[in-house]
Amino acid sequence: MVLKDKLFTWLLWAKKPSNTLWITPVFGAFSSFISAFVYAVIAKTALGIGYYQESGRFILFLGTLAVLAYLIYTLIHWVKTLSQLGRLNNTLSKIEQATEKTLKAYRSSPFMGAQKTEAHHFSYAIHAKNCGYLTHINMAQLQHLAEDEDCQFEIMIRPGDLVYSGMELAYTNKPLESLSERIGEIFVLEDNRSYAQDPKFGMVVLSEVAQRALSPSVNDPGTAIKVLTILMRLLLDAKAEEQASESIKYDRLSIIHMNEQDLLTHAFAPIARDGAGTLEIQVHLQKILHIIAKQAPETAIKQAALRQASLCLQYAEHGLALEQELSQLKQLHQQLFENKPC
Repeated sequence: MVLKDKLFTWLLWAKKPSNTLWITPVFGAFSSFISAFVYAVIAKTALGIGYYQESGRFILFLGTLAVLAYLIYTLIHWVKTLSQLGRLNNTLSKIEQATEKTLKAYRSSPFMGAQKTEAHHFSYAIHAKNCGYLTHINMAQLQHLAEDEDCQFEIMIRPGDLVYSGMELAYTNKPLESLSERIGEIFVLEDNRSYAQDPKFGMVVLSEVAQRALSPSVNDPGTAIKVLTILMRLLLDAKAEEQASESIKYDRLSIIHMNEQDLLTHAFAPIARDGAGTLEIQVHLQKILHIIAKQAPETAIKQAALRQASLCLQYAEHGLALEQELSQLKQLHQQLFENKPC
């Protein structure tokens, strides 16, 4: 059971969007070099025992040239990948890709294929065994368990939530003695959050990049503004490829709704706080929040953008040193959100 749990956890780790972004080029380069080595050993052995005739050696020569050309291409691509590691633009791009993938998956299926529930109605609770962040819920395995035991589950937690020992993860309509051994396979807890099923995590990571840029030791408002643009692009453009399906894939499961306002507030509030004394940050916050309030696909996010714009103005009132800058910002806020001319 321990080996099975470790293998399952490793597979989840390997499939994380944040890991596949760098695992794919690494494994691709390694597999190419190993394949070329195996090819060279086999070709050398075949030549040594006189397996090939003159025409066969010519074909082997052409194959060797093709392998060399492929290795040179792979090496150049690998050097390019190494040269981009650690660069800010490359890092932001990878975070955006991982977040976009997760956000699209959420918008395609907000309830992960289960039914929606607002509160639990069953009496038998499933408790967590240890502490950590919930990074993955194995919905398919939980559905199979529900079918085998002829029961239903109400999941009261979302990926990304902090879990403590004894916390109620879900409720069921009948006691299940065998479930305790399978909790770790169904509700996966880790020390750190993951992009896999948690769209809020990517937004938080991007916000932390902006916070770092706004720190006195870095003082780089340009990077913070770029992060704000990425956040806006994710909230507006990372839409589901197909309209959110209402079909129920897991008919014996139900799960609570994610607070979609957190997608915005968890990202923008820290930037507004740390950039309270910088006019250009506050101006971009007001403009971007105005766009989100008009164009966001979710009503909850639109409402959160309106509240966040007012909160940003309050931060600026305590952070901006010059009255002229504060007056300029208030006029902009009125123009954007109160339809008053400057």
